[in-house]
Amino acid sequence: MENNFNQQDPIPDDILAEARSMAGWMNFVAIMTFIGQGLSILGNISNLATQGGIHYVLQILVGGFSIYIAILLVKKVSLFRQFGHTGDLQVLNEAMIQTKMYWTLTLVMLGVSILIGIVFPA
Repeated sequence: MENNFNQQDPIPDDILAEARSMAGWMNFVAIMTFIGQGLSILGNISNLATQGGIHYVLQILVGGFSIYIAILLVKKVSLFRQFGHTGDLQVLNEAMIQTKMYWTLTLVMLGVSILIGIVFPA
């Protein structure tokens, strides 16, 4: 699919400001995900060491996958900030493609977490 963007028309300032604002919130979510999942992984490692069980191993893997998703979110932050400063539609297109990937992986992770909770209740 070929992208034919008309870069001649200026991007309205309110859209650029919203992209910069959104980047800040996305960065906050990524940082909170790093902290929360890092603590979750440490807790599951502790539980694995004291109690054992495949449930904790799977939760550690899900936590690691969540951290990977947060890394993808941080990469998108830079794209939205770049678009907010330059108004480059190619950058916006790449950011939107990565946004779709982020939500797809988040949905997969959510489904796996629910499945683990059902199959291996604590």
